[in-house]
Amino acid sequence: LLKWVYERGVTDPAEMTDLSKRDREAVAAEMTFTSAETVTHKVATDGVQKLLLEWWDGDGPAKPAQAGAAAGEERDGGMALPVLGAGGGKGGDTTRQTECVLIPTMTRQTACISSQVGCPVGCKFCASGIGGLDANLSAGRIVEQVWRLGKLPGVGRISNVVFMGMGEPLRNFEAVTAAIRSMNGLWGLGISARKITISTVGLPKYIK
Repeated sequence: LLKWVYERGVTDPAEMTDLSKRDREAVAAEMTFTSAETVTHKVATDGVQKLLLEWWDGDGPAKPAQAGAAAGEERDGGMALPVLGAGGGKGGDTTRQTECVLIPTMTRQTACISSQVGCPVGCKFCASGIGGLDANLSAGRIVEQVWRLGKLPGVGRISNVVFMGMGEPLRNFEAVTAAIRSMNGLWGLGISARKITISTVGLPKYIK
């Protein structure tokens, strides 16, 4: 399954031809590989591409990051946050939307991705925090952004990842670190750890 999804970019179990028909049917019934709907896809004259993704909650419950949070929630500064990926449905809701961007150059394909819906920091120069923080993304949702950008026509393999989209990555620490393991793993996207960058305002607790 990992080879089909990460190496071949296939998420339709019906196309996983080295699995038996029974196994393909079981995978289709029990597993969800992607869960975003592309709301808009914009392409700039310099080749930069931006996806606005809306997430629906179809990939099962997410593990809370800290004690005291209910299933499907994480604690952020004392506030319980929903973790997108913990049950629900679609609906055109901006509180369930994030952006990711492909930045191409002659030598690399960089994915700029989000870790949260909104942002708790509220930097004056950044629009992401204007509406506050709505939710954390699960590790799967973070990885899916990189996967989707790599599937855009003519892109191929993503070489670099920067967490410079929506959210403060270290305020969603467990999901971000789990996602990085999938991006870096030889069984996953196989992106060098030196080519994965986390942009943060600086939270000593998590930096340590």
